[in-house]
Amino acid sequence: MPTHKMSKSKRAELHTFISNPPYQPTSFRPRFLIVEEPGSGQGSDLASAVIHTLEKFPTYTLDLSNLFVSSTSQEETCSQLIREAQRTVPSIIYIPQIPLWWEAVGPTLKAGITGLLNHIPAFAPVLLLATSDVQHEDLPEGIKALFSNNYEEVFKIPPPTCAERRGFFEDLIMKQAAEPPASKPNTGSRVPCVSHARCSQVDEQPQVCYSKAMKIRSRGVFVDFSELKELLDSIVMATENASISSMAKLYSVLSRCNYQHRDDADKTELVMNTMNWKRPTGIIKSNSWPCTEPTPGVTACA
Repeated sequence: MPTHKMSKSKRAELHTFISNPPYQPTSFRPRFLIVEEPGSGQGSDLASAVIHTLEKFPTYTLDLSNLFVSSTSQEETCSQLIREAQRTVPSIIYIPQIPLWWEAVGPTLKAGITGLLNHIPAFAPVLLLATSDVQHEDLPEGIKALFSNNYEEVFKIPPPTCAERRGFFEDLIMKQAAEPPASKPNTGSRVPCVSHARCSQVDEQPQVCYSKAMKIRSRGVFVDFSELKELLDSIVMATENASISSMAKLYSVLSRCNYQHRDDADKTELVMNTMNWKRPTGIIKSNSWPCTEPTPGVTACA
């Protein structure tokens, strides 16, 4: 009976294929493209989270800075990087913003990188991870050939839902803003004075204000949680179409406002300043902010 010799690479590939799936699961050319909305800033954040989760695997970043700063040719830089990724499997090849990368390089490098990636053994544990702010259907054919929608290799990041935006700001507004000031030595526990308007509320709603007074004595802070709830609802509504980076900037501004009033036992001024804070241009592209004009005599946190 004739025998057929098999190359070492074919034997290695066959060995990987017949490995016990429950203990050594295989993946056929693992590739993952993260697609974000233009300007959202989510793609790089999610890719960083993926790389952090797989931090025990070496990551090789193929970006424009590596190509243009390297002393070797661009083709040689890409070749060395991919060979090193294959040598240290399991590994990750990361290409941030692949549309920009693809547009900046020439046709020779495009053909070279495509060939190098396709010549990685099919079952080699080398993850090709990339981000894009261009929708998959609008990408150049060369990139679309690397990532297939049919094999679930393309992930489009959905915008944050109302519940997710609420969860992002809730602790900052409902808990951190209501934190009592740090206790100081030789300081008696006194109920802070309230304004005339607050006193009128005491006369009209004695039971509600009595429960508030109990909170003042036990926690050393006076705060109207209904106003905080109104502020939270307004922010959730105003950030409906905001980018992740804009929401993070808004979070930073509100956090700084909390810090400036950290020693206040009466949080009324904090709530008023935050409610009357003018939304900065570029942070929230919505007209649903609670108060766009500041109240006279109230200085917004900045």
